[in-house]
Amino acid sequence: MPKVKIVNEDKIIESEGMKNLLELLIENNIYIDSPCGGKGSCGKCLVKINNEPVYKLACQTQVDSDMTIELVSSKPEEETILVDGSMMELKVDPLIKKELIKPETLTYKSEALDKAINKEYKTPILFSHDNYKQLSNVYKENFDEITLTLERQETVLNIEPGDTRNVVYGIAIDIGTTTVAGYLWDLSKGEKICTSSKLNKQSPYGADVISRITYIIENEGGSKDLQKKALETVNEIIQDLCQKGEIDKDDIYHLSLVGNTTMNHLFWGFDPTTLGKSPYLPVTQKCIEAKAKDISIDINPSGKVIFLPSIAGFVGADTIGAALASQIDENKKELLIDLGTNGELVVTGNGKMIACSTAAGPAFEGAKISHGMQATSGAISRVTYEDNQLLYTTIGNKPPKGICGSGLMDIMAILIRKGVVDKKGKIVSQEEIEDPELAKRIKEDEKAKSFILAFPEEAHSNKEILLTQADIREVQLAKGAVAAGIQTLLNEANTSYEELEYIYLAGGFGNYVDVKSTQILGLIPNIAEEKIIPVGNAAGSGCQMALVNRNFYEEAMKLVDKIDHLELASKSDFQTTFMNSMYF
Repeated sequence: MPKVKIVNEDKIIESEGMKNLLELLIENNIYIDSPCGGKGSCGKCLVKINNEPVYKLACQTQVDSDMTIELVSSKPEEETILVDGSMMELKVDPLIKKELIKPETLTYKSEALDKAINKEYKTPILFSHDNYKQLSNVYKENFDEITLTLERQETVLNIEPGDTRNVVYGIAIDIGTTTVAGYLWDLSKGEKICTSSKLNKQSPYGADVISRITYIIENEGGSKDLQKKALETVNEIIQDLCQKGEIDKDDIYHLSLVGNTTMNHLFWGFDPTTLGKSPYLPVTQKCIEAKAKDISIDINPSGKVIFLPSIAGFVGADTIGAALASQIDENKKELLIDLGTNGELVVTGNGKMIACSTAAGPAFEGAKISHGMQATSGAISRVTYEDNQLLYTTIGNKPPKGICGSGLMDIMAILIRKGVVDKKGKIVSQEEIEDPELAKRIKEDEKAKSFILAFPEEAHSNKEILLTQADIREVQLAKGAVAAGIQTLLNEANTSYEELEYIYLAGGFGNYVDVKSTQILGLIPNIAEEKIIPVGNAAGSGCQMALVNRNFYEEAMKLVDKIDHLELASKSDFQTTFMNSMYF
């Protein structure tokens, strides 16, 4: 079997059967950037093979002999993934809690237990076959007192001897298309202990949900492949949280989850192909629950795994979480914008709550941009133009490797403001640019013009970093989709930009982007900046709220019925609005 030595990872892996290099790396959990899912179109899965001077695409390289490779793309550091979000102070009242039972006599154990339980609870407590097996072991030990782990005060999940009420934990996880964030809580005290984040291991199968659905359509067993990667990611988060919090995984009894509808389907192993074509139907929108042991999740086997409900189409439980965290109100005129790899919008007012999804995210997170990258070390994250100088900041203050979403918005705003890019999105000629500093950065070949963000001597790879005409078209498509979605929702709610009381910006992109830059592009409504409130990872915050307090869990159930879903394609004027919204 051919062997592949990976210099960056100090690993050697073997290829069994005919595989291309990308497939082999994915199979062995080696991170490589592949926004197009191996189609060969994004040019991001670059590798250097046997120290040859020319880089090659892993997805186009067959592993038919031994080779030594060097990976170009770097794995996102945990600290670059947004986990924090706005969240109110929470009262502790979880769905799952522990209760101490003290039977009055040891003479007739089972009868004493029944009496003690009946004395404490008016509703019948449901014991399962597993519970009776646990009880038989407990009877062998000290029976002065026992602790029941109860779900909703009616179903017994676990039985332990002694008083273990202060040992019960829960985890909330936001499964994003690109990144996954987890939060460990002590459910007896209502205290957050620690957080963890990882790259979603499904990422090499494509940057967006459509790419992953396409993979499933084109590959037999594709749903199983992607479910496996989802479960691996979640279990790695759980393991990391247990190590950081110094707790035993068997003391975790509740895993609360949010994510978009496709992530929901892929987590549970449902085939999401019906989401990939009109009318974009999910298998179910309901809240799904299972015991941890039934889905191979590494918490207490009797613990509950609960994925909050979706709204409809691509608007999933992550939007429910964001709505919970921002506490949007149907009686106030508000707008919630959650831009990650996928974009979800909610408009409220006049007693209505209306949501939609937009196919916008990958460009905002660096995918489909020639030198775009995720917000990792070396990414240009902020660009300014001061005293006739183009200045940029990179993550980690490293030499630039590419540009991420927030930096992309900044440079686009500068180029529009300075007339380098016209309102139709075209890069103008050097002669048309008044500023000589910007004019000298125009590069023109036989195909099209580009703008030089960083010259070779500045860049990490000694190769210039460009913003191409094709990149600007991608930004136009993304910003046009979001802006048109906002306008269509506002029309549906009989509300205008001027009437909006607040705009809540959720998600990594919304948290780090410069608001003024997005307004110059026309991405976000041009209202007073004090009315625009970044709420961070609101989906993760809402997921935690539902974990720690059952009232928020119940509110999440009600939001599903409150929020109407609007399929943008069903509106006859949406295409016209979209085309008009592409202008800068």
